[in-house]
Order: sequence, then structure tokens, then C-alpha cells
Amino acid sequence: MTADHLRRLPFDHFARYQLAAEVVELTKPLGASRVLDIGGGPGSLAAFRPADRIISSDLNMPSQWHAAAPDLVLADGAQLPFADGTFDLVVTLDTLEHVPPDRRDGLLTEAARVSRGYVLVVCPCATPGVPEADAALLSFVRQRFGEEFETVGVLQEHLGFGHPEPDKVLASLRRTGADVEQFPSGRLDRWLPMMLLFYNLMALGRDDPVERVQAWYNTLFYRDDLRAPSYRQAFLARVAGAEGPAPEEIAARLLPTGPPIAADTSALEALRIGLTEELVGAVDSYRLQVAALEEKVGQAESAAQAERLRAEQAELRAAALEAFRERVLNHPLVKATRPLRRLTRR
Repeated sequence: MTADHLRRLPFDHFARYQLAAEVVELTKPLGASRVLDIGGGPGSLAAFRPADRIISSDLNMPSQWHAAAPDLVLADGAQLPFADGTFDLVVTLDTLEHVPPDRRDGLLTEAARVSRGYVLVVCPCATPGVPEADAALLSFVRQRFGEEFETVGVLQEHLGFGHPEPDKVLASLRRTGADVEQFPSGRLDRWLPMMLLFYNLMALGRDDPVERVQAWYNTLFYRDDLRAPSYRQAFLARVAGAEGPAPEEIAARLLPTGPPIAADTSALEALRIGLTEELVGAVDSYRLQVAALEEKVGQAESAAQAERLRAEQAELRAAALEAFRERVLNHPLVKATRPLRRLTRR
């Protein structure tokens, strides 16, 4: 996968894997690095670091992951089937929040045990505003896409298990004898608006608008988003006895310098508001029409009549989605961003 294709990935996915790829580069020994990605079933890190040996571990192995992650090992992160010091770097990205709190220390201890160099942990934490952001996003996607939508279950697990507490993550890693540096990832004031924009665009049912907006954002904002307040915290540990630069030196090379980008954030917020208004208007109109049809279905005099009304409902949904797509693509705020999106293709 080329760098241009990687930038078209969802911004939230790109941010954590680009960060991990840069840590691989800054910590690797001579030659290729041997890396373990705990909870990395889809094999995304291998796409970012094709020249390195990336092993992924996960609890499940769905068939659709095989081609993406041929080096996938079925394993519990708290009981890894690897010898001490097997890997140059062990990463776990957006996994710790899906682990029950009483098992988190075991996963972090195992990550340090199988590393001979560094451990990178990146996850949303129990810092101000993060649980509230997840709760807000959960409410939106549940209402927009329904209870069976995959993201609903993901966010419910975040809130149900409770977000990891940074002090406990630091304490777990330091008990192994590691030196640890903590730093921010994914500015929170941009994260929630961008997630709402992402799902608004997903509702169009077309890949290209989603990918172009993601490429624009990833190109302009990835580095600038390594600031507080952040949705995620990153913890970089150098295990006991390892050689190489100190974690704080590595973090200093990763973090942005100078003031944050501000003007473009305002433009992004305007775009999000405009698209949200379009979505709300379209959904309200659609709901009124669906409610009227549902009432008719309940009053249907025969099964055949009820079936015809249900077919009419399906046609209404398809027409509503197409109309919404056209309204959004022709929205003046979307048109205003087209020059920016063209820049991402150069």
C-alpha cells in the first residue's frame, strides 16, 4: 500500500498506526525491526512498515483477516506464547480499553517481557472529556445507524470497562523496570468533530468522499494533533537493560513544534456543522415519511398490502439516501474544500 493510499485511511486509524510506524523507525536496530502488535488482527502495521517483520496477535482470526495478516498468532495478550526478549518493539494500539481492568496489568507486563527494546501503548484514557466524547459519539452512531452497527459495541466496551487510567498504565510499565514517557495523541477538540464528519460522510454510501476528506485531514493535521488535550495517551517504554535512545528523546522527535494550526480548524468545524445540518434535515424528513408508512402497515387489510407498503419503505430509504448524498456533495461548504482536496492528489 502506497503512502497516498495510507493517507486515505480513516484519520483515527491513520493517526495511531502512523505514530507506531514512526516509533518503529526511531527505535529499530540495524536492518529490519522485529515487531509484535498485540491486538493487531487486521495487520495494519505491516502496511505502514512493509520492510520490517511484523507479527500480530489477537484473540480471534476471522477469515477475512488472513490475507492482510499472514503472520497473525492467536493469543491472549496477558499470556503471550513468545520467549523473553523476542521483539525489538511491542506495540498495542487501541486495545487496552477493550481489556477488563483486572487484566490490564498482565497485558502490559507481558508486553515488556517479550520485548528486548521498547513498548508502545496507545489508547483512549480516563482524562477529562474523553469518556464524554465516547458517550456523545455512541449516542450519535446508535441513532444514525442502529444498535447492530459495529461501532456501537466498540464504544459500549470503552464505557463499560472504563477507560484506562494513565497513572495505572505508567505504574504497570515502571514495575517492570522500564523507563517510560507519556505524550498526547489525537487532539480531543478535533477528534469528536472529525468522527461526526466521518460518519456523516459514511452515510452517503460512497467511498470517494470519505477517503478524500481523510487524506486532506491526515496530510494537514496528523502531526499537529500530537497535542493536549488529546483523545489518546501514548506511553513509550524502554525496557530494563535495553540500549537505545531514552523515551523522552524519541517523544521529542515525534511531537510538533511551534503553535498549533488554528485557522484550518475553524474551517473544518464549519464544514462539520454544515454537513450535520444537512443530515439532521434529511433524517427528520425521512422519519416523518417512514412513520406514516409504518402506520399504514399496521392498518393493512392483507399481508399482500403490508408487503407492498414495506417495499415502498425500502424505496423511500434508497431515495432519501441518494437525495442526501446530492445535497451534501453540492453543499457550499463541501464545494469550498475541493481545492484543498485537489492538493492531496498532487
